Amino acid sequence: MPYFLMLFIVYSMLVVPMARAEHIRVVTEHLEPYQVQKKNGELGGFMTEIVKAMFSLTGDSYNIEVMPWARAYERLYMSQTF
Repeated sequence: MPYFLMLFIVYSMLVVPMARAEHIRVVTEHLEPYQVQKKNGELGGFMTEIVKAMFSLTGDSYNIEVMPWARAYERLYMSQTF
């Protein structure tokens, strides 16, 4: 599932280059080997590195936050300004 989500995100960024946000908020959870907490406290892992590489190509600013998916879904559902 994470693979198809990442392909969709990359495809969306390539197809609609004019639609850019000022700042993009990426929410994920710890799910090894895709997202892991490194010893220095930084977020790492396979998918995290892909997201970082993607944003370095597009030049968009972003931050990656870690929270349970239930909380992320609830915040998105309850607020349009998530």
